[in-house]
This record gives sequence, structure tokens and C-alpha cells, in this order.
Amino acid sequence: MGKNLTEKIIEEHLVDGKSECGTDISIKIDQTLTQDATGTMAYLQFEAIGISHIQTYYNCRRR
Repeated sequence: MGKNLTEKIIEEHLVDGKSECGTDISIKIDQTLTQDATGTMAYLQFEAIGISHIQTYYNCRRR
């Protein structure tokens, strides 16, 4: 049986672990959303000090 869209995205962005149900994984995130008030201020500060990219790590357990 073929993989669904979620499985394909997880495998494409997998940094650590195995893409199997019940296992812990780490994935590389392309975009991060922030809360309106604090997120805007944080991004303005990053821009002011010349930071164009921020690393975001997300660890989760697949079910």
C-alpha cells in the first residue's frame, strides 16, 4: 500500500529516528508560526541583529 501525504512529508523531513508508528522522531521544519504580539517582536529583533534563519526542532512520538 502506498504512503499518504503525511507519511511522505515526515520521511522527507526526518532528521532522527525511524518513520514508524510508536517511535520517537526528530524532523526539520520549513516554517514556524508564532503568536501575533510576541512573534512579531521576536522577528523584528532577529532582523535588527541580522539573523535571517532560525533553527526549530520538534520531537514527537508517532502513533
